[in-house]
Amino acid sequence: MTTAMVTKRECPSCETLSRCILSVVEPGVLGNSAPGIRWAHFEEGGTIAHEGTPSVGWGILCRGRARLTVSADHGKGILLRCCGPGELLSGPGSGPHDFSAVAIPVLS
Repeated sequence: MTTAMVTKRECPSCETLSRCILSVVEPGVLGNSAPGIRWAHFEEGGTIAHEGTPSVGWGILCRGRARLTVSADHGKGILLRCCGPGELLSGPGSGPHDFSAVAIPVLS
């Protein structure tokens, strides 16, 4: 199992904020929300979410890339999409993840 390294970040000073789903939120609101935000860093190949595990809140990719897959009957994963900085990975924690998400290499 991959563990995430938790780090502190500030949305208003983020270099990818202009591409982020949070770009429409006022900076003051983002700053006031900071105590409730959990930041995590995943190494390449690290598991961000496992299909079927409980979702604990909104998942927004700040940096890097992620591959989202679902399990198929034959045991292999089916690619749903690849996400980049600022993209929404998951919605509010209202049930189990419908997908798995893994950190993948950044394209240069």
